[in-house]
Amino acid sequence: MRVAAQDSGPPQWPGLSRDNRGRPRLLGIVLWLFYVFEYCLECIAHVIARLAIFKLVGVSAAVISVFSGVWAAWIYLEEAPLRKLQRQNTAWQSLKAGMGRSRIDALLLLVSEGETDFSLLDLSEAYLNDGDFSNLTFSGATFDGAQLRGAKLRFSNLEDASLRKCDLTEANLTNAALNRAVLSGAVLEGAKLTHAQAHRALFSNANLEGATLACANLNDTQLDGARLAFADLTDCNLVESDLTNANLDNSNLNAANLTDASLVDANLSSARLVGTIMRGTSLAGAILDAADIQGADLRGAVGITPDQVGTAKNLDKAVFDERFLGELHANR
Repeated sequence: MRVAAQDSGPPQWPGLSRDNRGRPRLLGIVLWLFYVFEYCLECIAHVIARLAIFKLVGVSAAVISVFSGVWAAWIYLEEAPLRKLQRQNTAWQSLKAGMGRSRIDALLLLVSEGETDFSLLDLSEAYLNDGDFSNLTFSGATFDGAQLRGAKLRFSNLEDASLRKCDLTEANLTNAALNRAVLSGAVLEGAKLTHAQAHRALFSNANLEGATLACANLNDTQLDGARLAFADLTDCNLVESDLTNANLDNSNLNAANLTDASLVDANLSSARLVGTIMRGTSLAGAILDAADIQGADLRGAVGITPDQVGTAKNLDKAVFDERFLGELHANR
């Protein structure tokens, strides 16, 4: 009698019981996924390795670039003083050679690089309008015929300098040192010379119309023939100065000191002389028409006559010698 063959199912995996015969496929999938993951890791590692090489090259290039830049900067800084000295030497040569426009450019270059002493320099006929030369030293320098319109020369040292026929229209010379400077025939119309020091300076025939010389020191200064109409000379020191034949029409001389000064043949028409000290001042031939002499001290004035002050304002408030007062009363 034949016994019918029975279906024993799929073959069993060694070591696996019948209860876990469905797990071999799952294990294969897991192993496959592991191999894939391992391969991906190898690829990523390879990419990272390549990127690391590129990054290393980039970092190396950057380091080299930075080092080169630092080296170049160090070389530049090391050579900067030498280059500055070379520029300055060239500029000084141009200045001393008197080579037209290059001379002016050289001066401006030197000023921009901190040079301050230009003593004895010859800048005749130079065009320096609107330039800023404040706090510089031009002692003994020559500016004859130079153009300095609107230039700034505040606190500059121009002692013993020659500025004959120099155009300084509306220039700023506040607190400038002009002791013994020569400005004969110079044009200083509208210029500012407040607190300027111009002891024994020469302003003969200079044009100072509308200029401001308040509190300036013009002691023993030559101003003969100078044009000072509408100029401000408030509280100015003009002791022993020579203003012979000067035009002071409508000028402001309030509180100025003109002791022993010469105003021979000067025009003081409509001038303000309030509180002005004019002791020992020479006034022969001076014109004082409509001048305000309130509080002016004219004791010891030389050459003054009653007719000169006949039309002056506040005549009764001025101070005169007893002798001159007697002449005034007698003339009336």
